[in-house]
Amino acid sequence: MLGNHGTDRPDLVIVDQRLPDTTGIALSISLKSEDPDLGVILLTGYASADNAIAAVGRVDDYLTKPVQPDELVRSVNAGLERTRLRRENRHLVARLHEMNAALEETVAERTRALEMFTYAVAHDLRAPLRAMDGFSEALIDECSNVLGEDGRGYAERIQAASSQMAGLIDALLDLSRVSRAEMNLQTIDLGAAASHIAEELQRRGPDRGVRFVIQQPVWALADPALMGTVLQNLLDNAWKYSSRRDDALIEFATMPAGDAPVCYYVRDNGAGFDSAFVDKLFTPFQRLHTPGEFPGTGIGLASLRQIVERHGGQVWAEGAVGEGATFYFTLDAKESA
Repeated sequence: MLGNHGTDRPDLVIVDQRLPDTTGIALSISLKSEDPDLGVILLTGYASADNAIAAVGRVDDYLTKPVQPDELVRSVNAGLERTRLRRENRHLVARLHEMNAALEETVAERTRALEMFTYAVAHDLRAPLRAMDGFSEALIDECSNVLGEDGRGYAERIQAASSQMAGLIDALLDLSRVSRAEMNLQTIDLGAAASHIAEELQRRGPDRGVRFVIQQPVWALADPALMGTVLQNLLDNAWKYSSRRDDALIEFATMPAGDAPVCYYVRDNGAGFDSAFVDKLFTPFQRLHTPGEFPGTGIGLASLRQIVERHGGQVWAEGAVGEGATFYFTLDAKESA
């Protein structure tokens, strides 16, 4: 045994293939089961193809006796260096795991702090918004004659801005809830969920001649509530952005995916978007259409991305101005998630 450096653990062992109660290869296997980084040199006076094959992967070197001194020295030095590198690598890997765990904990703490801050700010903003809305309404109701047409217009704009801000606060709270919600994975039919949402949209807008094409069944392992939010978001958007078409078509279906088992998508033939700005789609408060064109907060797709990523998936989009849009997502949730 060589190079134990003051410890009970050797760095290298030289064993003979022929031993009284066992073989060198069997002893090597036993020693490496206790210390996988241990270097082993096997000596044998009876070289054979079977022994050589059996030694592969179990010893660091295989020498046939008689062994020349310089050959043994080279083998020992190489074995000691391999052991050093293996142990150093194992230490670095362990250290890397520790650093990753610490980083994940730091990120989790900061995420929790940010969520609490968002929640607190959103709630604290509600009181002044209610006051702005209430006083502007009182001005319109009680001081209409004094305000005149311009004054009423200003008060109405204050009310509209307050309402828009309240909508943004609600969206922020929804985004915070999405990131904190506990996952309850089940096998669910996304096609049935999409059909239910489509029926509700058609009840809301009976005058619109929108045609839905929905694949059924579409099974997925996912959280029902969170995936309901994803589908609601995508189908709401498809409904909204196709509102200026008489022949609006909205599809929900699946297609083969690369690394994922399946890719899900929602497609419409509506307003579409400039693909040069596709990276902005899933960023909070970034919108590719003005509120005058299509209302919205810019939070929905950011929430959608969080949900999909919590399910181990990815989301992306393709589109062109005036030619509609397609939103794709994959899921790879695990039972232990």
